Amino acid sequence: MSRFRLPFSFFLFPFFLASCTLYTDIPAKKPADIEGIAEIKKVAIINRTGQPANSQTKNVLEGIISGESVFADKDGAEKCVRGLYDCLLKSLNYDSIVLVGQVYVGNSINNFPPRFSQKLIDSLCLALNVEAIVALEYFDSNSGYATILDGAINPVLNRQGAYGNNNNIVIKTGWRMYGKDGVILDEHREQTWTSYSTYPNGWNRINYSQTYGVVSGTGYMAGINHAFRISEQWTMQRRPYFKKGSKALKHASNFARLNEWELAFELWEQCSKSMKRKVRARALHNLAVYYERKGDLATAMEKANASFTIKHYNQTSQEIFFLNQRIADEQRLISNKE
Repeated sequence: MSRFRLPFSFFLFPFFLASCTLYTDIPAKKPADIEGIAEIKKVAIINRTGQPANSQTKNVLEGIISGESVFADKDGAEKCVRGLYDCLLKSLNYDSIVLVGQVYVGNSINNFPPRFSQKLIDSLCLALNVEAIVALEYFDSNSGYATILDGAINPVLNRQGAYGNNNNIVIKTGWRMYGKDGVILDEHREQTWTSYSTYPNGWNRINYSQTYGVVSGTGYMAGINHAFRISEQWTMQRRPYFKKGSKALKHASNFARLNEWELAFELWEQCSKSMKRKVRARALHNLAVYYERKGDLATAMEKANASFTIKHYNQTSQEIFFLNQRIADEQRLISNKE
């Protein structure tokens, strides 16, 4: 009985494509995900995840039964608002950020508590000299363990003879953004997760301490994630460009790696007029990356479309997709300021 077999070159094809490109980082502005906040320049951040005194015992028992670290959520929530604060300091649309040290009682584990009253919001805005309040309304972490297998059904042992575990931490957060007069400008639920492997020696003690640290770190990331929802930010985006295809393309890629982009540009301009379709397409793609780096998105799109017309490279298709996304973002940034 004959069996169908793929040629050896088939398995090399993805590697071949990957080896033909280098990457460069391009700064790009990302608008806020929500609208209606263009006029807000001063905000305060409040942690509203405090629990009443009579609920402390219940929370400790929940942590023990679920395998979570005791008091990990309290520390994670503090890191969460810190992550939001640190990221908002880099925002393009806020002039002043205030992180309130007091923890407010919300009395909710995984759902929104009653909204702040208009009177309280107005008094806070006045006292803090801000125009909006961003509140972490609830914070909850959940962890789960799964034994690491060797690809079949056999548990993996470490050198001490202990079984390895996959630990998954899921952080659930709820956020509200209040404007003056107590108006809710945004209400949003988010999930942030981390997965890591452990090979414990003394399972209970070590996993509790590791979980505590992971909840704290993941909480910080949850704050950063929300900052991108409510603020304009600079981001770094990776773009591939071709390094092979002709001697001139190779020399140009060496210039680009040395950050001599103008010298690379001159060679790519020459190669874009080559009689060879592959060389011409790759040079045009690289010119698209060059113009995107300079912020000339219209010319970058023109070069990318010209390249894709000649040869349908996946890298060029992705470049066109990201350029369309960036052009839409630029239009949103302009409209937000009008």
